[in-house]
Amino acid sequence: MDCCLWILYSSYYDNEELNSAKKMLNKALEFEIKAELKFFDYFKIEEQKIFYKDELVTYYPKVIFFRGHNIELIKFFEENGVYVINKSFTTIVCKDKWQTNELVKSLNIQTPNCEIYNGQSFDYCMKKYGLPFLIKYRYGAQGKSIYLINNLNDFNITKNINNDDYIIQEYIKSSYGKDLRVYIIKNTWHAACIRANENSFMSNIAQGGKSYHYDLSEDDYNKALKIFNKLDGDIISVDFLFGDNGLIFCEANTNAGFASFNFLGYNVRDYMMEYIKNIIKK
Repeated sequence: MDCCLWILYSSYYDNEELNSAKKMLNKALEFEIKAELKFFDYFKIEEQKIFYKDELVTYYPKVIFFRGHNIELIKFFEENGVYVINKSFTTIVCKDKWQTNELVKSLNIQTPNCEIYNGQSFDYCMKKYGLPFLIKYRYGAQGKSIYLINNLNDFNITKNINNDDYIIQEYIKSSYGKDLRVYIIKNTWHAACIRANENSFMSNIAQGGKSYHYDLSEDDYNKALKIFNKLDGDIISVDFLFGDNGLIFCEANTNAGFASFNFLGYNVRDYMMEYIKNIIKK
């Protein structure tokens, strides 16, 4: 029987030792959703047809929950009438930290000063941004490929990177080692937590950070919701830094981890499946 939901993960999770993808599938089945787990690396598009593990795909589900960033696949499924979480527009903008920053600035929400890295000198960066400043990969995740530049030696380490793929960004000293993650599931659930790391300027759980409850004010929630709506999100996180005069936008993620909320007792997969089940019913 054709299923209503495909849950797509990277083939990295096609591994008996990694259970994140299987937990998501089991949660869907627990909600009595006819679901299948697939791995997006095994899809191949040829002449407007799509194959999975070299077999022609002859039907599509009503909804795909896409835990990744393969834009070509997302667009293909959208063009064939599938509701994809999250949409291609949302995924494209959130994946590129430069695009996200520009979009949020258009909402008159404070963001760190930044620009695309295209060979600027250390002296230029130091005069414009002060020390330290950041050089970070535009398409990165989990705190990877972020350089905290304290001096010329730190700067020289970045000389061989592909410049257009990186941005130079103001470093918000008041938010050293901590940020605020707001997780939003459209019309269903939201929560916030502080992620903090005593041993690094990066707060990511993947970099050793820990999560703590945070009571989000109505004003700050509305700020996150304004960004969420502009991004046309379904299930995304909106991250903020702690500035001297309030929250400063950091980034948004369509494939955000939610371990920091699970640690705090939230059953995030339940909220995800509640939302997906309501879409399927429409």
